[in-house]
Amino acid sequence: MDSFQSFGLCAKALEFTLECEFPDQTTKNYQFHSRYTVDKIKSSILMDAPGLFKNDYALSIDNEMLTIDFARFIVANPKITQSLENSPVVKVQLVNKNSSPTIVPKESTIVPPPISPISENRLSELKLALESSPVMGHTKRPSVGPSILDSAHLRELRKQREEREKKELKDQKNEDKEREKEREKEKEREKEKEKEKEKEKERERVAEREREMAEKRASVAQGVTIVVSTSPEKPSTSYEADALDSPPPSPQQATNAEKYGTLHSFRNLTVGQVPKIKSLIFNTLDRRRSMSAKGHNSSDDLRSPSITIQSSERTRSHDRLTSHSGGSSPVSSSPMSASPPTGGSKLSLSDTKDYSLIENMRGYTVEAYKQGITSPQELVLSTLITSECWYAANFQKDEHFNYVGEDDQHGPYIISLFKEKDEDKDKEKDRESLTSSSSSSSSFLVKSAGCYRILLRTKQGDRYRTVNPKVFGSFIYSASRVPIKEIMQIIAPELSTKSVRKVKSGDVVKDLLKFEERQRIKSFKFGVLYCATNQTVEESMFSNEYGSDDFNEFLSLLGKRIQLQGWEHYRGGLDVKNNTTGMESIYENYRGFEVMFHVATMLPFSQMDSQQVEKKRHIGNDIVVIVFKEGDRPFNPNVIQSDFNHVFIVVQVDAVASRTMGNKRYKISIVYKEGIQPSHPYIEYPGTYEANASFKDYLLCKLINSECASYDAPSFMIKIQRTRTALLKDIINTYGSLDS
Repeated sequence: MDSFQSFGLCAKALEFTLECEFPDQTTKNYQFHSRYTVDKIKSSILMDAPGLFKNDYALSIDNEMLTIDFARFIVANPKITQSLENSPVVKVQLVNKNSSPTIVPKESTIVPPPISPISENRLSELKLALESSPVMGHTKRPSVGPSILDSAHLRELRKQREEREKKELKDQKNEDKEREKEREKEKEREKEKEKEKEKEKERERVAEREREMAEKRASVAQGVTIVVSTSPEKPSTSYEADALDSPPPSPQQATNAEKYGTLHSFRNLTVGQVPKIKSLIFNTLDRRRSMSAKGHNSSDDLRSPSITIQSSERTRSHDRLTSHSGGSSPVSSSPMSASPPTGGSKLSLSDTKDYSLIENMRGYTVEAYKQGITSPQELVLSTLITSECWYAANFQKDEHFNYVGEDDQHGPYIISLFKEKDEDKDKEKDRESLTSSSSSSSSFLVKSAGCYRILLRTKQGDRYRTVNPKVFGSFIYSASRVPIKEIMQIIAPELSTKSVRKVKSGDVVKDLLKFEERQRIKSFKFGVLYCATNQTVEESMFSNEYGSDDFNEFLSLLGKRIQLQGWEHYRGGLDVKNNTTGMESIYENYRGFEVMFHVATMLPFSQMDSQQVEKKRHIGNDIVVIVFKEGDRPFNPNVIQSDFNHVFIVVQVDAVASRTMGNKRYKISIVYKEGIQPSHPYIEYPGTYEANASFKDYLLCKLINSECASYDAPSFMIKIQRTRTALLKDIINTYGSLDS
């Protein structure tokens, strides 16, 4: 899937109808979508008028010309947005830039102002007032032709009516403002009431806790006391049962009392007393844990159920790799930003900043060179794209359960889980057998529910874990019940479990497989821009029809030159049928991932377009762009106006090192937009590399990992989360009902 489409921006994300009026007063309707720019729409319209030149005409809405902006899509234009809010059809005019519209008068007639209709009663009153006026006397009103007094009086009436309407409109606005203020005050009062309710609930909870503590103290006074020892050499649990006046027990009796104290103390225990005993155990274990010198979590801690196997969490929408060796449990693979492989032991690395290729600009961070790397680095691709499909590999073939739920703050979520078989629990049993004698007393109330493998999907990403939840009340716990709420408290305590429910339909497996497959990236597209000597603006860089010999040699190292027409593999948005985006391009298959390069000098050049919109339409939408620079002037990343370009890799022939070493060498430097962490592998000091196959592998690995690191940028993360939320909600709406 195209990495651009993985953000939820498909080719038909938003379609609308555009009605264009040509200079000869003819109109024609067109169908466009949101990824078209103003210039692209104008070019499409002018194809129907071959006699009109592109630079002489412009699009206008309501006599206001639309400026060409190829950093944003057409729907981002405020005039287009305003028009779409009023009607699904956008009406534009194709006008000449050099001529202003002229108005041709039809006739020189004077059109009287419109007269609003007057009711019959009002007309009768006006007629009586006119007849009784001293000016008219007792003469009769002529039957034909309007009177001058009638016209003046009617104008006065219209004026009074307009003033009255204005006053009513003003009063209506004032009333609306007053009502709005009242609504705001009502909302404030509601908020105050909610706060008071929350405070009241908090006071009730505090009172409830105080009552529970009082009941615990009363139960202690009655002889149902659990005393936990903090010394590892002594028995950890003892029970007292009204033996103040009894003689001291013999050693054998004391041993039996310690051994069977739990059963004798709880022989009359009822179900209603279980919560009290549970709370008492919690407080006792808290005291023991706080008094512990080491402060480590005990396996008996009921509030912190033990996670027996390490977990791996996917923080983004794609999978992370977990290694499986010899059938052992999955072990989390560290993110590349945490512990990059260097091919040897840990080294003390130092950073060196170099601004000879890239200017140090606000809003960008230049990656530092690393000093101290003595062995070759391992070119490991980001686990964001190399991980296996967890659901397909671990859940699809085995019997498992799926649950869905929604949280008011974190949105929808889907859980897949299955219980490991008995033979997979041997190691867990060995660990439990090594626990101290203190756990024998609490095992009556606490029991392991088994080992579960969990896959949790949220809008933030996927979490894959293996957990061993513990349940309270083993004597009333059913082994067939899945402790979903206890599991949720371990893997995602921030999510609400009020709405969690089990999916009964088996058809959900197909949709979950499709959901997982849609999150995977299989191909990449990168831009390649040629910057000649002393070129400092993007118009001049995009206007280069040809590159130098060094640039063409670099392209041959970067990948294979292919013919676009008839190309059957990944095309990266290029036209492979009619050669409208050039005849050739650079393509490479790197470790199973298809890579297409948008080379500026291979894209179509237009003499009539100084901004080269067709070139920027492709390179401006690439996340990572290679800039092959010549000359001594550093590259300024601010000259490229694009919201999608987040990483620039500047490459230049290192003439001094080439002469010294006797072979061609390239010097590279990388700049990231703020908020993006530098990717691996490192740039080794002094940043020069020999032009060979090793440098090609290094550069391709750096390109792919840099794009993966850019997915953490806020602009991309919002799109990813929005897409995941929509997909999760669709599955929940389909299978989330109680009957599904």
